[in-house]
Amino acid sequence: IAASGVASSVILSRFLVSTESLIELGGPADVLRQVGLGDRDFLPLDDYLIGLCNMVSELSRLCVTRVTLGDYEFPRRVSTFVAQVFAGFRQLNFRNDFLRRRYDGMKYDVKRVEDVVYDLTVRGLVKSSGEAKPQ
Repeated sequence: IAASGVASSVILSRFLVSTESLIELGGPADVLRQVGLGDRDFLPLDDYLIGLCNMVSELSRLCVTRVTLGDYEFPRRVSTFVAQVFAGFRQLNFRNDFLRRRYDGMKYDVKRVEDVVYDLTVRGLVKSSGEAKPQ
């Protein structure tokens, strides 16, 4: 299993289960050691950043699924979160490599989440203050 895949899973589960915040860089490395896939005290920064890109991609897909299940508030929370992650990525200077391509793909994932929130707002399924409209 690639370290970036484990990092993505750990970051995503942290967002969904607990605080809707990012896990520290050392968190995925701890999980890798616990499951016997790593013996380092750290996770390479590139793997962590690729994991973040993968997490944003999965959250954009999850937004669509949650809306089809009637959860109209989730996309708004995800939109705020992925916008903050993307703002952090914009401050970095990437070489023309795999991480740069993943960053470029993240732009489309962020737009996809924003489009879901826009559609919900235009259709009147969520109020502009962020509260879900009763059905």
